Amino acid sequence: MTTTHRWFVTSQFETQVEAGRQLRFLPSGTVHAKTFGTSRTRCGLPSNSWPKFFERSFLDEPGERCPSCARGLENELRSGRT
Repeated sequence: MTTTHRWFVTSQFETQVEAGRQLRFLPSGTVHAKTFGTSRTRCGLPSNSWPKFFERSFLDEPGERCPSCARGLENELRSGRT
């Protein structure tokens, strides 16, 4: 599945959950906003080796979101840049 979201989810860790007869990988811990074309999160952390969740929009993520990433995106939304 490809993303239609400019800012998708990445996190330092992932967890496996069983969904029927399949395993799914989900972000674990604080999630950060990431976009294509950069090796850093919205808040500036290097995320080269972090798992990426392209199908999950950071803006819609129900988990624990990085406050700096969230603030940065809120500012972009207000200014119309996202």
